[in-house]
Amino acid sequence: MEFLADVTVYKLVYTLPLILGFLSPLVSKCVAPVHAISVSSVVFVLMLWLWLVGVNIVQNTTAVDEGALLIRLAPGLIWIALLLTQGRSPLNRRMLSVMITFALAVPGLMVPFADEVWRACDLTKCGVFDGMLTGLYSSENFMGLQVAFVTVLHLVTFGLRRSLYLLPLSILWLLATESRTAQYALLAALTAAMVLWLGKRVVKTGSGRVDSLVKRMFLTVFPIVFVFIAACFAFTSKPSDFTGRAWVWGRALEVLTGNEVVGLGVDGWVINQQTGLLPSNLGAHSLYIFLFFSGGAIALVVFVLFIRQAMISSLRHDGDLAPGVVLGSVFLVLGLLEVVWNPAAIDGLSWIPLSLVIMNGHKAPSPGRVGDSAEKRDKLQGQKERSAP
Repeated sequence: MEFLADVTVYKLVYTLPLILGFLSPLVSKCVAPVHAISVSSVVFVLMLWLWLVGVNIVQNTTAVDEGALLIRLAPGLIWIALLLTQGRSPLNRRMLSVMITFALAVPGLMVPFADEVWRACDLTKCGVFDGMLTGLYSSENFMGLQVAFVTVLHLVTFGLRRSLYLLPLSILWLLATESRTAQYALLAALTAAMVLWLGKRVVKTGSGRVDSLVKRMFLTVFPIVFVFIAACFAFTSKPSDFTGRAWVWGRALEVLTGNEVVGLGVDGWVINQQTGLLPSNLGAHSLYIFLFFSGGAIALVVFVLFIRQAMISSLRHDGDLAPGVVLGSVFLVLGLLEVVWNPAAIDGLSWIPLSLVIMNGHKAPSPGRVGDSAEKRDKLQGQKERSAP
């Protein structure tokens, strides 16, 4: 079917819920959920976007036309709109999870009607079905990483029992795509959830300043560890490692020499591809390398601050480490081998950072109910409503 050939159309399907969610406060008469959006986290997103756009303008003004430079302003304007309307926005993590799951299902339902949805096995990998399911996309990884993130988002939002219907489908899809990055990310998130669940029952923590300080220190170190791992991958791997990604990283670091602090701009990658300094058919394949190349060490620092603040906001709202750390885990692991977010672009992955800064929209639990899950809180609320006169 010819109309299925335009991949861009289906990438925009994921962007529509994001844009509609941002614009919903303009027409909604609903009372906004309490603390549904972490304002401080959005501020760090805007700082990262502003830095990347500024570097791109300074570094690439002569090589890129004005229209291409100005289009980089669009993501920031949308985030600013979210910030200005967050006091009235009905958007919360539950709403986002449902919308994104539906949006992800649209291309999946169209797979039976599309041509060439499988990629043949190559020398580096082969799926359990003797091929890799790409669906309506050019790469199996694009769908795979979204399936992994949606699955984790569902688990964090609705709990295990309400997500059981999704788990078999997600596992089957990840096996079909043979996206090993997505598989590792899902396993890492599930492992983090299990460790935190066991730790909460084995280690008795208090509610004083010391306990709060320890948790904040952990959330500060957590994203830094992943930056360190990404650096080890880039500087110590052989060119053939990670299915050739290490060779791309090595070339990118050579091109970046002398600009390690500020970077070469988001469009610098394409410009260097055109000049032959970078492989013409390959992207950065690492969120950390992409940010380092585009905005230098400063971009990585702001990125770490964003992840830290998002997890701290989740801890403050949910009264539990698990939601923020589990979502952070899948995001940071995916970022090791894929560019899961471009802060200076609107694309099919723009919803991912939103899921990190948005909460469930209920009031923060009282000290006596800090360990309660979302399901228990909902049950208690339902009992109160039924007993009310």
